[in-house]
Amino acid sequence: MTATGEPDRLDLLRRAADGGQQAAARELGHRLGLLDDAVILQRPDEVPEAERWLRRALELDPGDAVAGTLLAGLLGRQCESVVAGQPWEWSDEAAADDEEPEDPWLRALRERLREGERILAAILAADPDNATAASGLALVAAGRADIEDYIADCFGDSGPDEEDEASGGTDDGEGEEADDGPGGDAVDRREYWCRRALSVNGDDTAAAGVLAAVLEERGETQEAAGLWGRLVELNPQDYWAAFRLVMTRGDTPGAERASREPAAAGDPQAVLTLALLLDATGRETEADDWLARPTAYPMPHSVLPRDTLGLHHRPLPALELARSFQHAEDLAGARRWAGRAVRQADDKRRLIAAVERYAALLKGADDDAGIREFLEAGAAAGQAAAAFALMTWHRVLGHRKDEERWRSRGQELLGSS
Repeated sequence: MTATGEPDRLDLLRRAADGGQQAAARELGHRLGLLDDAVILQRPDEVPEAERWLRRALELDPGDAVAGTLLAGLLGRQCESVVAGQPWEWSDEAAADDEEPEDPWLRALRERLREGERILAAILAADPDNATAASGLALVAAGRADIEDYIADCFGDSGPDEEDEASGGTDDGEGEEADDGPGGDAVDRREYWCRRALSVNGDDTAAAGVLAAVLEERGETQEAAGLWGRLVELNPQDYWAAFRLVMTRGDTPGAERASREPAAAGDPQAVLTLALLLDATGRETEADDWLARPTAYPMPHSVLPRDTLGLHHRPLPALELARSFQHAEDLAGARRWAGRAVRQADDKRRLIAAVERYAALLKGADDDAGIREFLEAGAAAGQAAAAFALMTWHRVLGHRKDEERWRSRGQELLGSS
């Protein structure tokens, strides 16, 4: 809902922007960019109104750093929404005859991320002290790595049209050439842009979190622990930073004792940290009991997905924890939490999201949690959601015939319900 007078304000901005007023185009793009319609795409080539006006603002003033960072941020949020919503499963958009349904969407993901990176790199080249652009580049580098992993895990190889371009910015012939960053792998790129962001703003929590994970992955635990500790200082509700700080320092018993009292009082960060510590020491049942509490409420990594009625879904704590473990390259931990999320899911969207995560993590590993049998038992009992979850399972694993078989079975169960 909009505040009283907001529609009139938007109409005034539209008229001014139509008349060529650059500031009006930028403000209009910013205001519309706060709405769900700006990030939830119906087609891979869709250009929402917010994006259109931000592009117009940059056309009118290519040096507007605020409009550029707003556009880059919007493109990134669109990518997060596509990954969360998997629109190729329900969109009427037809792929070419020689393509899979997801191919146009995956190309759109890559194009949007690369464009956002070029925009931010150009802004940083023009203003090396621009903290927003520096932080944005760190997040884009991390986002690109995560999405490339997602594409490879879910669809095999590298997906469609894996033609990468220069990793950093662009040179339009005016001013300084944008910093291309390192030419190495995703870890190098993430570390480079994170350190660059922290050199501009030492309290950049986003860059510090990505860099801490990269360093811990590489075994540089002392510097990683320092970053995790700084993140907890800056944001006491950062459950993942608190957990990683404990694990890098090795004081699990002391941290558990310190977490129990605030967890019992309802502190969400303490609840989640305690659950992670219990799980890490083999007490899975007690960890699940804590996560079942209403106060166990991790914020999602992206915009909250919505169903067709527009209702926001609260994320499953277990699935968000699986995502955190995957970001930390602990695939066994991620797989364990994703399997638990499948069993805890209480609606179709949550179930399918958990199954997709688990199946993507399963490649090359055994289904030790018995998730496939769990879903097949649900489908045999007439649960359409379980059949559609099995459809997702086989799609992720590349079993096209089985995917279609379970799609048909799910539709049959829906028709008979």
